[in-house]
Amino acid sequence: MRSAYVYEIVVDNVPRYIGKGRNDRLFSHVKAAKCTANRCGESTDHLGPRVHRKLVEAVRAGSLIRENILISGLTDRAAYRLESWLIGTFHKNQAGQLWNTIDERFLDPQYLPDEWSNPENPLYRLQRLLRN
Repeated sequence: MRSAYVYEIVVDNVPRYIGKGRNDRLFSHVKAAKCTANRCGESTDHLGPRVHRKLVEAVRAGSLIRENILISGLTDRAAYRLESWLIGTFHKNQAGQLWNTIDERFLDPQYLPDEWSNPENPLYRLQRLLRN
């Protein structure tokens, strides 16, 4: 069955989140962020996951937020593979740009950037080899 898609959330013209979805999934993140932005206190430190907290902050800052389908008509397996590849490629080439939670323990080593710091959980960051 081919009804899955891969999408991105772009904040102020910078891709910030890559996901896999069906139906209206791509709209759920921003919708939830807008609800939270209107009802929670000033501090966002307690909010999770990271993408939700960052979207709430973007909504409050008046950022331009767009949700785009990158590729549709995929099987679930193909969508998961593309999503994983895109997240890994971003992680390698623009470490820290995405608001996806990146757990390097489950990431193909080809996608490890030379330097990266995950503000969410230091356990998710693998040690880098020493270089001469």
